Amino acid sequence: MPWIDTDHYVLKSGRKVYANCGIIGIGPDLNLSEGYDGGFCTWPIPDWWSKEEKADCLNVEELKEIADMMIVRWQSFRELLK
Repeated sequence: MPWIDTDHYVLKSGRKVYANCGIIGIGPDLNLSEGYDGGFCTWPIPDWWSKEEKADCLNVEELKEIADMMIVRWQSFRELLK
């Protein structure tokens, strides 16, 4: 996932993703967060949301791409601890 700068990524889909200071986290409920107080619109998407609200949410492929990037990032961190 290419970085535009320290706060923005471009996914393979072409969608630009904002993550303050490049920080993406995952909570115990598996919701994704960005920075220290932001969040990503992910799944499950409530049925009652409007078409526009749903369009802002990341799709499954985009979520997998972020997950793969974060796995690599955590593995790199682990390697530093040897």
